[in-house]
Amino acid sequence: MLKEGARESPLLIFRATNKATGESFREVSNRRRFKDLEQMLATKYQLIVDNDELFVTDNVVRWAIAENKLHDQPEDPQNKQAFKEATNAVLRDHNLPINV
Repeated sequence: MLKEGARESPLLIFRATNKATGESFREVSNRRRFKDLEQMLATKYQLIVDNDELFVTDNVVRWAIAENKLHDQPEDPQNKQAFKEATNAVLRDHNLPINV
């Protein structure tokens, strides 16, 4: 199912840079969500794609599970930490700086 979803809307890694402070972070997303975020956040952030298409790996699967749990329970500190760790694992796999 994850592979089918990745074919329909491929996963990517993007960098969001705050236009006022210059601070940035990286996120994993599908292409459709990235385009929505680009429009929603255009006044405050510059979004740049760092990696255009991610292959489905163990860490990408872990990220997807963590993202789903965070979506269901966004205030749960364990879900927040698991999502951050899963995102950073995907970033490391692609030789990108991790989020602090």
